[in-house]
Amino acid sequence: AAVGILVPVRLDRLLAFASVCIATKTINPTDYRRATVKHVLRDFHRRYVPRKVKWYYRDAWSSFRSWTSAPRCEPDFLIIGAQKSGTTFLFSLLCEHPHVIAPAFKELHYFDMNFHKPLSWYEAFFPTQAAADALESSVGGSIVTGEASPYYMYHPFAASRAHRLYPNAKIIAVLRPPVERAISHYFHSLNWGHERLPISEALAAERDRLAAE
Repeated sequence: AAVGILVPVRLDRLLAFASVCIATKTINPTDYRRATVKHVLRDFHRRYVPRKVKWYYRDAWSSFRSWTSAPRCEPDFLIIGAQKSGTTFLFSLLCEHPHVIAPAFKELHYFDMNFHKPLSWYEAFFPTQAAADALESSVGGSIVTGEASPYYMYHPFAASRAHRLYPNAKIIAVLRPPVERAISHYFHSLNWGHERLPISEALAAERDRLAAE
């Protein structure tokens, strides 16, 4: 109950999914409790850790992995958005599949905000080929990996950059009724401190904001 109070929106969906998984014996209750704790910690990380600190940490993590690891897998799929349309939940579901290996982080934002960094920075977040081969032998089928950066759908150069580097990657887009998505995005921005206007004024200012971009 306490966990539900902390992050009610995300855990409502997580609880429903986990209940089905437990009932169908897809996962056991111990794994479910671990997943619940992981989502609570992730929510705390999102809300209270400054963005610059996150990217410093990711840079350090990428450098370490690129120095200490063998060749890594290329992304097989990219979830490109839309923002506030369930991309995190979809990504979590995909990563539950035994033939999917998750990257070190869900949102890498390489093709929009980090394209100035070397390709090795990006690929360092994906699993090693040796790990993929070992899992492939274990589960008896091909292994895929990918990431989800919802801003790819909006960035004017993300699509061409991704296609140039990974032309065979599958593109996944999640759509949502635009009014619902806009309202959800407003409150998301409000919670993160990116928005200070009331919702009616924010919607009225959107045209000028987009023109400035």
